Amino acid sequence: MTAFDLLKEFGHEQLVISQDPGANYVGIVAIHDTTLGPALGGTRLWNYAKLEDAIVDALRLARGMTYKSAVAGLPLGGGKSVVIGDPARRDREACFRAHGRYVDTLGGRYIMAMKAAAKVRWGKDTLTGRRVAVQGAGKVAQHLARHLHEEGAKLIVSDIDDAKVQRFVADFGAAAVAPDAIYDAAVDVYAPCALGATLNDQTIPRLKAEIVCGGANNQLADPRHAAAVEKRGVFYTPDYVANGGGVINICREIEGWSEQRALDQAAGIYDTVLRVVEVAQREKVTTAEAADRLAEERLAAVRALREVRRQ
Repeated sequence: MTAFDLLKEFGHEQLVISQDPGANYVGIVAIHDTTLGPALGGTRLWNYAKLEDAIVDALRLARGMTYKSAVAGLPLGGGKSVVIGDPARRDREACFRAHGRYVDTLGGRYIMAMKAAAKVRWGKDTLTGRRVAVQGAGKVAQHLARHLHEEGAKLIVSDIDDAKVQRFVADFGAAAVAPDAIYDAAVDVYAPCALGATLNDQTIPRLKAEIVCGGANNQLADPRHAAAVEKRGVFYTPDYVANGGGVINICREIEGWSEQRALDQAAGIYDTVLRVVEVAQREKVTTAEAADRLAEERLAAVRALREVRRQ
């Protein structure tokens, strides 16, 4: 599927590709939908094999941000940008300054979702004693691991950066495994917190977890993999529902919310997961499809309200 096919299928509003040879910069900004408000989304720096891969990633991530904001009940739309390059590059400042200039021209609290998933799967939302495989050892994974450690969960961690893994071992008593071995770990929960598309034809048959719930975006390599996960008896927590805490915190900064209001909104992720399950069971669809429907219902309601105001 080409970028133009995705633009048409998902209804993106804008796609911008920019470059600055002097700063060794190539960046892409994708804006999916601004029905609910201005597009919100972060920036991913990654060494994509080709430009088409970066474009597709930006488009998919932007759409995910729209749905993430919609199901979280936020007044924000969805967008995302990606910068092509080595994450370890030393000229990051010049690169990101160039990125900022081009963007300017366009004028988590994941533990709650995991506890709700535990409630659905095991009948109680405690994670004490549960074995959780955390894929990735970045900042998102670190916050999640801290919550889990305090909850009394037993951690397994993997990352391509062994130094980061060793910090998890030291700080949280985690057991380290090789990056590819994380899928074979005998755990209760698989928490993908690195790159997306880790749930695919090769990895799903290897999963031993009963729950998938993590901070990574676009965890499913293809929408059909939601059914493949559930067919194995694994409860899949839709990624943009589970990792909505980050966008809620950003909305707090933009809208000037109090800390308590932001915390209350984040606490609502627990109830949102349960609503997703209700829709999935009632309509006999996957949890991924159910989450999409909740997001699309809110988008449709706001669009209808706008039409009434125009009349």
